[in-house]
Formats: sequence, structure tokens, C-alpha cells
Amino acid sequence: MIYEAPLTSGSDAPRHKSEVLFDFSASPLVFTQGVTYNLIDRIKATAPVFGSLLPFFDTAANLLRSFNDDASLHFKANFIGSFPGSAATRSLELDFLGTEGNRLVQNRSLEVDEDVMTFSTFFSVDKNGNIATNGTAIQIRANGRDFTCTKLLLIAEQETYSTEMLGGGA
Repeated sequence: MIYEAPLTSGSDAPRHKSEVLFDFSASPLVFTQGVTYNLIDRIKATAPVFGSLLPFFDTAANLLRSFNDDASLHFKANFIGSFPGSAATRSLELDFLGTEGNRLVQNRSLEVDEDVMTFSTFFSVDKNGNIATNGTAIQIRANGRDFTCTKLLLIAEQETYSTEMLGGGA
């Protein structure tokens, strides 16, 4: 007997999504090496090329939020830009405060002129759990050299019937 798994996710819950593209070519967004920034605070005043930060990126509290349900929240960020000079060690890191061990780091080679760094993860959200009730601040830090960001794509999505977002969704 052969079992073939279904091709669908098994969930018929609606998908809620934030997808937003920023173009900083005219006025680059610089992350100074060694300085930790709140990502949402740095970008919220900039008009996007397309999309919206809502509902997952709370611009009032500068947090990534989720719907209050037992449903995973998927996150992706693409940073396009460059590190100047020839520092041997160059990296960009994202840290999600209040979560355990969710620090993502992308290292860069000296041979790369334009850096496209992709950060992709998911959060196992629990109904009335920490992310659902408090959200998480997204901190960003450049290491080795300043990072000049010319474009940024942010995506967050969650499949859920819930329409309850506690304390946020500003």
C-alpha cells in the first residue's frame, strides 16, 4: 500500500498577508555598523512602492504582530544593498525580541558587490501566547561595515479564521 500525501496544506483557513516593497534608491537607508535599530521604526515613515505594512507590522508600537490563534506566522525579508569597502567580516542580523533564539544572520563574501540578503522564518504562534498577545520587535544590526539598503521587501502571512489581533494592528 502506498500513501500519497495531499498536495494542499490541509488548511482551508483564509490567508492574511502583508507584503510591502520599499525603494530607498533616492535616499538610501543606512544601518550603521554596531548600532541596533528597530526595523519598523526605521521604515514606517517611508511611502512604499506597493503594499501595506498592515495588518502584521504595527507602526504605532513598532512590532510584528499575529492573529490570536494556534497558527504559524510566516515571515520573509529581502534586503538589497551593499557594504562598502573590504571588511573581511560583514553581516546583517535580525533579532525578534521576546522569542527564544530567533536571531537570523546573513554573512557576506568580499566578492559580492550588491548584496541581496534573504531572511525567512516562521513563528509557531499559540493562542493567547507571547507573540499573539505582545508581538515582537524586529531589531536589525549591521556588523563589519555600515549597510546601505536600497530596496526592502517584507512579507508576513498567517492562515487563520481568527480576526482577533490583540493590542495591535495599528
